[in-house]
Amino acid sequence: MMLFGKNKPDGLRRLLAQSAHAADIARTIVARADDIGRAAPIERRIDPARGTMLETSRLAGERVFTLGMAWAVTGHAAFRRRIVSEITAAARFPDWNRQIFIDTAEMAAAVAIGRNWVQPVMAKSELALVDDALLRHALLPGLHSLRGGSGWATAYTNWTLVCCGGLIAAAALTRSAMPETCDELLDLALAPFRSALCVFDAKGGWPEGAAYGAYAARYAVLAIEALAEAGLSHRVPDEADRLPAHWRFQRALVGPSGQGFNAGDEPPVHERSPMLGWFATRSREEGAAAWQWQAPGAAHAFDLLWYHAPPEPSVSEALPRIELFDAGYAILRHHADGREWYLAARAGCNTTNHCHADLGSFVLDLGGNRLVCDLGREDYAAPGYFDPARRASYFLTQTRAHNVAFADEQSKEAEATIVADGPRIVLDIRDPASPFRHLRGFAPGENGGVVVADLIVPKRGGDGPSVLWQCHTQVAASDSNGRVRLGDGGQAISVRLYAPAEHPLTIEPVAADEDRFSQIRRLTARLAVPADGLFVACLFSDREGEPAQQALEAWMRQIASVRWHKQSEEA
Repeated sequence: MMLFGKNKPDGLRRLLAQSAHAADIARTIVARADDIGRAAPIERRIDPARGTMLETSRLAGERVFTLGMAWAVTGHAAFRRRIVSEITAAARFPDWNRQIFIDTAEMAAAVAIGRNWVQPVMAKSELALVDDALLRHALLPGLHSLRGGSGWATAYTNWTLVCCGGLIAAAALTRSAMPETCDELLDLALAPFRSALCVFDAKGGWPEGAAYGAYAARYAVLAIEALAEAGLSHRVPDEADRLPAHWRFQRALVGPSGQGFNAGDEPPVHERSPMLGWFATRSREEGAAAWQWQAPGAAHAFDLLWYHAPPEPSVSEALPRIELFDAGYAILRHHADGREWYLAARAGCNTTNHCHADLGSFVLDLGGNRLVCDLGREDYAAPGYFDPARRASYFLTQTRAHNVAFADEQSKEAEATIVADGPRIVLDIRDPASPFRHLRGFAPGENGGVVVADLIVPKRGGDGPSVLWQCHTQVAASDSNGRVRLGDGGQAISVRLYAPAEHPLTIEPVAADEDRFSQIRRLTARLAVPADGLFVACLFSDREGEPAQQALEAWMRQIASVRWHKQSEEA
């Protein structure tokens, strides 16, 4: 049985007898399974706004996984029979919405895994029904798409791993029933699957962000485990070795506020990955085992499959001060007066799937408070939101909706490279459409807090156009002679801008005509850029003091002299 192996159910029951923590999780899973038993079997529902069946496919998967784990820990046959009811209900659907193939792939994986778990208790007619549906609704359409080079097979985004992973899992698990079709599908799907795995960087980073990365990794893991169940472990690409490190990226992109870094289309609250235990098992890292239980969100049925006992609080791993990901993310942490400052910034390129024109944008936490926030994403159902010709017309995808210093909208060709030096980080933001060369730096403040610094130099002689420096906050903001305070009472901090002398910040609404931004304020300043460049530093701090401007500027100009000279030679 996929994931369970020959002795896994017995081993799980021994685990529950020995671990109160695991037993508590099992009781929660069984209660969820009981709730499923009281509900009607899965029904096909299409989202009228987007035309997707994704919620139905995901519900099918969660029901199968929950019921399967409930059977494994209790031995109750009713849970297994209910899986039969769920997958035969899905098999009777007229189709699995192949027009949006990610719907099809998720349903195919759910049905095939369910079939693998309950085949011994299925009637021949039930098995024939399910196999026919897998063939007609998933395997044959998948072959057609792969032969024709469908977009999801060549984009190397989360779609590639979800669609190929779901198909690989289904083909591997039904190969004995229809070997020719499944073998051809495996041959065709494993090539783009391998290429998409290469998108994970060496530290587990994923360009689209942590939520999309977790989604992609989930179906990659299911494909790997299905291949192992089918005796095809030798066909798992070597590039899958990048997956176990993904837990570090998941951890890095969650601040002490509990909110994730919601750059681009990422949500502010990242759904907990059900594969955290798998990452811990494969990586064998203590930090991964700890993160399995430190990650925000409810435990998943898979947490019992790859269970690791929670660590003692006294042995918890200290988080790195700086974490850099080639996928385009930089993280800065430091502690002052017992409180943790956390800053996450976006680098990479503006052609990344699900990105906004937001290179250099950042979020900032102090302890449990998110002080500088991202405005988020548009409704996925908004007309043309994923149409490349129309996407940039939506406010939330535009540069002016982010925490940046800018003269005009960033172009699709813009890129930002990360440079690290001790506890400091610089992003070299290169945009052929911009009149400026631009470095954005992030550093711990000399007396606590965090400094965000910008070096902006005209590409051609003479003064450049002015730039707008801005960031957004959802905490209370007040102004006293141009000095801004965020928060109330003892938790408040000051925000002071120096360009190079202290420069007043203005507090203004994001968009007075939109209720969705009514609780958010923009801190902003319009700044002139002289011919020799503008250096501006913003200090976020709960103490009095000024940023070490001269040292920061000298450091950034030194980086600029090296990088920009090299870029000029290459041009």
